Formats: sequence, structure tokens, C-alpha cells
Amino acid sequence: MPNTISKIKPPVPESDKRYEKESIEYTLSALLIDLVNKRSNVYSRYMDNPEHVELLIQKHAYYFDRLLNKDGKDINELMSVFEWSQQNDFWRQNIKSSYKLREKYDTILDQMTEDFKYDVSIADEFPLVTEKFIKVFRALISNPSYKPSVKEQNKFIAAARRATEFYVPRNIHPDYWPEYLMRCLEKNFLNSGLTIYPGNFNSDHTWNILMPQYLQEIGL
Repeated sequence: MPNTISKIKPPVPESDKRYEKESIEYTLSALLIDLVNKRSNVYSRYMDNPEHVELLIQKHAYYFDRLLNKDGKDINELMSVFEWSQQNDFWRQNIKSSYKLREKYDTILDQMTEDFKYDVSIADEFPLVTEKFIKVFRALISNPSYKPSVKEQNKFIAAARRATEFYVPRNIHPDYWPEYLMRCLEKNFLNSGLTIYPGNFNSDHTWNILMPQYLQEIGL
């Protein structure tokens, strides 16, 4: 029986520089590989070969090095962005390498900063709209028992404000607001095999791009 392990090509580090195990670049690289591999087995083909694992860590350490020493990112900020990206429902499915983390770093930082604003309860100016949007979300995720956390509740509150700013100038009756939003999100997420999150209800992408496109498609 052929030795399949020997046929696996080893990872190729991005530079000749080698990072010590005590370095922050090495530590973050090893942690990223472990977290990603536990979720999706992306790097499982290397795990049986210690030399390959070491090369893989060195490969990813390079981009953490670039973030710190070329891009000038603060170490504490980098660690916060890294940790948040691996906890966020969307980004942890998309950040599977230090290269991608570097590429999307500023976008992730902006979203993380915005997300932290929702940790404390905010005033609900349109509670009826907020509750209707939560019902829409329950329907979209097929979970009638869903109860939003404080952070999630705040995103629906923000969505109600965005909806009011969007629909009122267009003279669209409030009775149609939840249905139009639901159909728009269903079309652009569920029908495309994507997951819907509370953040989709108040995002700029939804209200500045998807909703105008949807209304145009239905003749409004």
C-alpha cells in the first residue's frame, strides 16, 4: 500500500526568516491553525507530520510579522482583531489564514469597533418595528423560540431606525416593511445558501445596496 503521507507536499514558508516559539508571531500562527483546523480540518493533512506542522506555522507567522512590522499594527489591537474574527459567526468561516486576516484586517477592525457599540442597551425609537423584525428573523431561521441577546436586540433596534429612514421617503406603508425586508434577505442569503445573522438586518450592505435593488425588481 503506498505511503500517502509522503506524497503530501509540505507547506512552503513565505520567507527564509524563522520565528521562535516564544514570539508573538509564532504563538498567533499556531493558535490560528489550531482554531481553523478544529472547525474545518483545513490543515489536517499536515498534522501527522511534525515537520510539516512547523513549516505551516512559519508560513502563517510571516503575515502576522507583516501586520506588526510592516503595517505597523498595534500588538494589543492585533490580538483583539484576531480574537474577534475567530468568534464572529461570519469572519471565523472566512478567516482561515494569516494572509486573509491581513488582507481583511481594516474591514474586520471597523466591524469589530461597530459591533462593540451594541454591547450596551440603546433606546428603541420604533419598538413595534423592532419586534416585527425579530419575528421576521425567527421566520428566516425557522426558530419561533429565538430570543435575541442584548447585542442582537440592539441590532434589530438599529434596523428599525434604518428601515424608517429608508421606507418613509419612499412612501411605503409600514405594513409592508417587514415583508419586503424578509423577501430581500431571503433572496440574497437563504436562496444563495448563506446564513442570515441579526447584523444583516442593520448593515449598510442591506439598506444601501440590497433593498434598493429589491424594490426596483418588484417595481417600487
